[in-house]
Amino acid sequence: MSGATSELFIYGLADPRTDVVHYIGKSKIGFRRPRNHGNYLLWIDRTPKGDWVRQLVADGVTYRIVVLEETSRVEDLDSMEQFWIAQARGRSEEHTSELQSPDHLVCRLLLEKK
Repeated sequence: MSGATSELFIYGLADPRTDVVHYIGKSKIGFRRPRNHGNYLLWIDRTPKGDWVRQLVADGVTYRIVVLEETSRVEDLDSMEQFWIAQARGRSEEHTSELQSPDHLVCRLLLEKK
């Protein structure tokens, strides 16, 4: 897990075996938000993200949290998240055909912005 100095950031959930990001989200509560994707609610999450996390658990692996960008302004989070999702969609089409929906992002881990 890469560190963040702010409670406000955009993060990716990556498979540590491949460094492929499968989900991009935003947090207003620091690492509690990305960590929650693996909690007890996972078993009722029927999205592709939930399926992917359950498969990791079955394989004995825990996703890696990658901080993509931080901010000090909560009002910036939505546009930042949309930027990173657009980046992931563009990169994933170059590298893989596995992109299925906004909830199931698959892209090579890219930490640079633009």
